[in-house]
Amino acid sequence: MSSSSDRDLLFILLQFLEEEGFKESARKLEEESRIFFNMLHFEELVKKGEWDEVEKYLLGFTSLDENRFSKEVFFQIRKQKYLEAIDRKDIKKAINILNSELKVFAREDNDLYKEMAMLLTLENIREPESERNNMIDKLKNAIESNPAFHDALNSPAVEASRLRTLINQSLNWQHHHCQKPNPKPEIMTLLVDHRCEESQLNGGQFLPPVTNQLTVDAPMPGGFPPLQADGVNNMPVNILHVGYGNQSQGQSSGSSDDIPMTVVMTLNQGSAIRSMDFHPVQHSLLLVGTSIGEIIIWELRTRTRLAKRSFEIWDHRACTLGLQSALRNDPPASVNRVLWSPRGSVFVVAYSKGLVHVYTYYGNLRKHVEIEAHEGSVNDIAFKNLNYRLFIITCGEDKLIKMWDASTGTKKYTFEGHESSVCSVCPHQIGNIQFFFSVATDGKIKIVLLWH
Repeated sequence: MSSSSDRDLLFILLQFLEEEGFKESARKLEEESRIFFNMLHFEELVKKGEWDEVEKYLLGFTSLDENRFSKEVFFQIRKQKYLEAIDRKDIKKAINILNSELKVFAREDNDLYKEMAMLLTLENIREPESERNNMIDKLKNAIESNPAFHDALNSPAVEASRLRTLINQSLNWQHHHCQKPNPKPEIMTLLVDHRCEESQLNGGQFLPPVTNQLTVDAPMPGGFPPLQADGVNNMPVNILHVGYGNQSQGQSSGSSDDIPMTVVMTLNQGSAIRSMDFHPVQHSLLLVGTSIGEIIIWELRTRTRLAKRSFEIWDHRACTLGLQSALRNDPPASVNRVLWSPRGSVFVVAYSKGLVHVYTYYGNLRKHVEIEAHEGSVNDIAFKNLNYRLFIITCGEDKLIKMWDASTGTKKYTFEGHESSVCSVCPHQIGNIQFFFSVATDGKIKIVLLWH
């Protein structure tokens, strides 16, 4: 793919196909472009036992011999297909699968192949639906660990009707640059640029000249009020972050009168909030951390709580004795900071008990990596991209700053030099110079050079 803008365009087209109900076309675009492996679609095919379709979809992203993870996925699928043929007593079909589809795995594990062949002579009683559900987690783990799917599992959050929004913006821009703007222009096609000189028929509907002015409707029950571009009536879209009422084109927004003063929503969190962060792409998603160690993801337009997790240690065996003792003596752990990654597919949580939790979020919340980062409190966290890899910077009560690989949780660097607890870190970049500032509770600020 030539550029990130091409990738963004494909995701916008994919969203349009989904919104318009062209499901098969959307799946075909996913296969041919390889931009997104739709795990939900894959799970649905597995649950239905549509094995030929399962393999066809997989082949859009990987081949059987690409690596050991791909081989494991194809083996599990063909084995299940074979066993279900035996369950149906379709011996002819089972033999065909054994000889044509499973034979390729015999050279690596001939004993297993012989054991599977022996099943033809036994009464094998199983429940196919239960077995399919059981194998889904195994398949998902192999796919998520597979380098071939590395970029295809990350679907960016795209604002609703993004293609229509871009078309509206383009039409507004075109009409704004017409030499003789028609007060009632019409649009006959999107295949060529709009020209008022060529469209003088009355009665057509089109967009008004481009403007930053917005009108705010009355709040809808259960959500934020939609911000609609004033006068848009033929291509409805939601514009979520443009400007506020009474702000004309080119006008500064410095006046306090331009800022909305009316409270449109109150959320009942249930405990004291310690940290919040908005999703960098899907701007209505709010991540919240509380004083009792809870994290919550809110969808603000609908006031829906999408996910909630309480504090817990994911792997007790990996924890040091000092941390286990601290948790026994004073169990509650508060959230000091929550932070989305630059693309919004990952977020991190810093706790007062020395732990950092890394979650992935692709519409559903999943545990990724647990890091015992500092002795005592983890006071702040930040993300930093270096050499095309995402890193997490943490600072803590132990006067240290550390840098971690966000994918694996592996510690890469430890920075010393502060004489008291480090309370904040702030990455920055000027040209090719990568560095970050850190500040301690004694007021001293230090600068660490990362890359030049």
